[in-house]
Amino acid sequence: GIGEDESIIGILSREDPEAYKADLDQLKGMSRIWVLFSHKYSGRGVNEETYMLEHLDGLGTRTDSFHGTGVSIYLYDLS
Repeated sequence: GIGEDESIIGILSREDPEAYKADLDQLKGMSRIWVLFSHKYSGRGVNEETYMLEHLDGLGTRTDSFHGTGVSIYLYDLS
């Protein structure tokens, strides 16, 4: 299981997608981060998952991923 002290819940910023980048930037320096997407949203010309993954790909290395119905999870090395 994952404890509360081991998880970070990201912000909801559909009105200002740029805020997602600042939220993700807080993860810099971490060597093993799982990023989970559920309740996927694509509107206002922005697919949130794609938008955030492009930013994460610029911050570090994507090392693994899994996809299921309505959910995706990605493993990153951001060190």
